[in-house]
Amino acid sequence: MRALGSLALVGLLVACDRGSSRPVAINTVPAGWVAISPPATQSEGAMCANGASDEWVPVLDAAGRLVAIRRAEGDGNTDTALVRGGRLIAVDRGEFGGEVRWEPAAGRPRKIAELNLRRFAATRGALLGVGGLAHMGSDKGQVVRFETSPDGKWTVRGLFDLGSAPLALVVLRGDTLLIVTAKGLMAATELGGPRMLYRASQWGLTYPNSIVRDAGGVVYVGMRSGVSRLTPNGAEYVEDWLVPTRCPLRRLANRDDTDCVCLPPGR
Repeated sequence: MRALGSLALVGLLVACDRGSSRPVAINTVPAGWVAISPPATQSEGAMCANGASDEWVPVLDAAGRLVAIRRAEGDGNTDTALVRGGRLIAVDRGEFGGEVRWEPAAGRPRKIAELNLRRFAATRGALLGVGGLAHMGSDKGQVVRFETSPDGKWTVRGLFDLGSAPLALVVLRGDTLLIVTAKGLMAATELGGPRMLYRASQWGLTYPNSIVRDAGGVVYVGMRSGVSRLTPNGAEYVEDWLVPTRCPLRRLANRDDTDCVCLPPGR
C-alpha cells in the first residue's frame, strides 16, 4: 500500500448508473469477475447484497496490482498485535462488549481495556487501534493509542472520534490510516485527525471486512456479495462493484420472500 497523496485520474473511467445494477465496462478485473454499477439504495439488488452469504477479500500482488478476489476466511472479530515481550489481543463481541488483553511471553495475561476494538494499526511511532460499535441506531467509532510505562504496564488513550464504527483499515506509507466505516471511506493521522474521502450509501448493508489500495491509488473494499472498487477521478472517487461472473445481478426469488437468486449475464 502507498501514500494517499493527491488523487489522480487512473485508467478508463466509466460513469456509474446508480439507479441500476447493470454491468459496466471499466479497468481489467480478475478472471471470473465483472464490474457492475452499485445497486440503488433500497432496491432488490441492495437487499440481496445485504442478505448474501458470500463474503470476499481483494488480494494485491507485490507490485500493488489486484490479482485475485478470495472468499473471506477466519474470525473477523479478533485481531492480534505482536509487540516486544508478548502480544495484545482484541476481541470484539459487538453489542455484547469487547476487550483488549495483554499476553506477555512470560507471566499471566491481563485485561487492559474494555472496548470494541476492530483492528490494531502499527505506525512508525506508535501502536494505534480503531474501534466502535454500530447497533440499534447508534453508530460510534474512535481511534486510540496504546502506550506502555517503564514497568511494562499497558494503557489505552483515546485520540479522536470517527463518527461511525470502523469496519476495516489499512496503514499507508506516511502513517495515514485508510478506514472503512458504515458511512464511507475516511483517512486519518494521529495528529491530523479524520477526514471523509467518500460517502458510500450501501456499506452499512454489505458489512465490509477488508480494504487494500493498489499502486495506482484505486481502493478495493471486500464485503458481502463482492468488492466495492473506488477509482480516483480528480478530487473524487467513482464507485463500482466487482461481483462473480456467475452472479452479476441478484434479485428476490419472489415478492413474499427474502431469498435471492442470481440472474444470468445479460438479464
